[in-house]
Amino acid sequence: MDTLNALFRWLHILAGIIWIGMLYFFNWVNGPFAGTLDAETKKKVVPELMPRALYWFRWGAAWTWVTGVLLLTIIYYHGGLLFEGGVGAWGRGGALIALTFLAPFLYDALQKSGLGKDPKLFGTLCFVLVALVACLMGAWGGFSYRAVSIHIGTLFGSTMAFNVWFRIWPAQQTIIKAVKEGTAECRGWPRMGRAQARSRATARTKLRAENWPPLIQLKKPSGPRWRRVISASGKPCASPSRIASRKDSRCSAFRARASAPPRTGPRCAHNTSVGARAAASRREVMSAETSSSERR
Repeated sequence: MDTLNALFRWLHILAGIIWIGMLYFFNWVNGPFAGTLDAETKKKVVPELMPRALYWFRWGAAWTWVTGVLLLTIIYYHGGLLFEGGVGAWGRGGALIALTFLAPFLYDALQKSGLGKDPKLFGTLCFVLVALVACLMGAWGGFSYRAVSIHIGTLFGSTMAFNVWFRIWPAQQTIIKAVKEGTAECRGWPRMGRAQARSRATARTKLRAENWPPLIQLKKPSGPRWRRVISASGKPCASPSRIASRKDSRCSAFRARASAPPRTGPRCAHNTSVGARAAASRREVMSAETSSSERR
């Protein structure tokens, strides 16, 4: 089981890098570049570039999702880390797990409804629903803090992968065909616009949920103890002002040592005499080499 855990973990990381890396390529490189191309150049570039890029994009999303579900099964469902203390009600837990994987279909239905026409209203509604699900997992389902965090991440990842395969990819197929044939207007442009709106709404909801105070409190502090502001027990280890005062005191001590006059004494005199003797020996060697070269 440890071997499978390590294998799926590395595959999950690799596939995630491919998926998100291609997403950055589309948003930061391909989008601005495609805007500078004329119609004739697009006919040559887009049909060759986009299918290759979208191949890695959609399969990176698929393998990220598959390996993530396998890791969930090994670590949380089989490993006993789902519930706080390792014991809980599987009836409630199973219902919340099913809700996690059914969330993409609920999200898609809401996006197609009238609520999806207003991005701000739709994003706020999604945030409220995600916060409600997180509270249900922790308070009603008895999930551990790790299980709540990872299942909220699974909810977002499942929604994003669903959007890639069933919304972005079909729209891109239609657009690639239209560009290749030289058709300016096609059914793919509105569908692609709706898919991009889904992606933006998912990203905004994810950022809001990550910075939501109740979810932040679920995350235990990490790193060495002396670097933590709040310890695992909830008591402050060192306040920010105290940390700043320590830093200021270290800086003051360094400046004082740097501006201090040179020390004198037997040890300093000994060091000075040793340095003088070394310099004198170097001068003698140099003078000997000079004289020998002159004789030649």
